[in-house]
Amino acid sequence: MNIERIVKRQYSSNSSNETETVTEAVNVVTPLQKLEDSLTRVQEAKRKCLDSLHRMETDDRRLELDLIRLEMEAAKEDSTNTEDLKDDSFIKALNATTEGVWNDYTEDE
Repeated sequence: MNIERIVKRQYSSNSSNETETVTEAVNVVTPLQKLEDSLTRVQEAKRKCLDSLHRMETDDRRLELDLIRLEMEAAKEDSTNTEDLKDDSFIKALNATTEGVWNDYTEDE
């Protein structure tokens, strides 16, 4: 038991002076139980927050991996899909020039 407060009262009457002392005590276990309950609630809230944070980090990693996988698939499709490539005028010009150079070539033996 823990003493919470002590009250002392004096009564005066014609015949005598009386003193009354009132002591209020609180069970020590009760405040400790309240603190323990509060701590348990705080720890549970902390655990839930950490679980949520872990879930968000896992989701972010999963999204990053999916994005990388999609980029790799897109790169594969681009490399196998040569029909969609645009003709480069520079390549055409080089081809025309080499034809002219090869046509002018004569073998001198």
